[in-house]
Amino acid sequence: METKLIPHQVPQEFYEQLPYHIIEKITNLNSDQYRAFMSHYQTEGKSPKTAFLLALFFGIGFYFYLGKPGLGILFLITAGGFGIWAIYNCIKAKQITLKVNEELAIKILSQIS
Repeated sequence: METKLIPHQVPQEFYEQLPYHIIEKITNLNSDQYRAFMSHYQTEGKSPKTAFLLALFFGIGFYFYLGKPGLGILFLITAGGFGIWAIYNCIKAKQITLKVNEELAIKILSQIS
């Protein structure tokens, strides 16, 4: 018998990292789907703190960490957009990472549904 999860079983960090409509979909998964989602998301999800530190100290590593090697190479070729792109990444690292995690959650949900 498959059971649905109730909202308080979603990790608290998800409420800071994902939009409500994604959290709502996660809470409506059955137990097997929930375990599959959590397994994939915890393995592939990106930490905003790690992304910020990479953007701050190793600019090129930021995009490779987020799974965007094309942007990483472009970042390298342009020396971080002559510094401007590097500063922008430090300021927006959290928002960029949250967007990447949202896209990942949507992808995982579409695969397990």
